[in-house]
Amino acid sequence: MAYDLQKVVTVEGIVTEVKWENPHTWVYVDAKDASGKVVKWGFEGAVPNQLYRRGVTPAVLKPGVQLTIKAHPARDASRHFGELMEVVTADGRTLRAGSGQ
Repeated sequence: MAYDLQKVVTVEGIVTEVKWENPHTWVYVDAKDASGKVVKWGFEGAVPNQLYRRGVTPAVLKPGVQLTIKAHPARDASRHFGELMEVVTADGRTLRAGSGQ
C-alpha cells in the first residue's frame, strides 16, 4: 500500500476490528462521510510491541470504542486506507501509533 506522506487525514469513528499481528497492527473503523454515509477505513500501525510501549494496548484499541485517528492516506484517494500516525481517545489522550515514529 502506498501512502501519501505529504497529507494527513483525520477520521472520527467507531473501532470495528483490530488485528494485533506482525509486521503491523491493523485498525478498522466505521466513520461517517460528509453525507452521513458510513465508510469503512483501515489503518496500518506499528508492530504490537511498539504500540504496547507507547500505551496503545487492547484496552485502548478495541471494538466499540470511539476514536479520532490521524493518518497518512492511501495515494489512491478512492481507497479508505491510511498509515496510522496517532490515536486520540474519547477522554482526550493522544497516543503515537505509527510505525515511522
